[in-house]
Amino acid sequence: MTMKQVRVGIVGFGTVGRATADIIVKHADLIAHRSGVRLVVTAVCRRSSVQPQDTPAGACAVADWRRLLKDPNVDVVVET
Repeated sequence: MTMKQVRVGIVGFGTVGRATADIIVKHADLIAHRSGVRLVVTAVCRRSSVQPQDTPAGACAVADWRRLLKDPNVDVVVET
């Protein structure tokens, strides 16, 4: 059986948003094992610029949160 994947967009990528992304990335296997769902951070949003090295691997960075709502690669948006 294939594990369901949920693509996460994070609005607010300051201290709390980065910590949220780090937890999702670092504990992806544990979360998947316990919940049966693999969380993947696919987009982050911050009004000021985000350095590419600060975003999770494979995630895009945007400045307008509304783009996350329309992004077909985002299933759920988390505001931090």
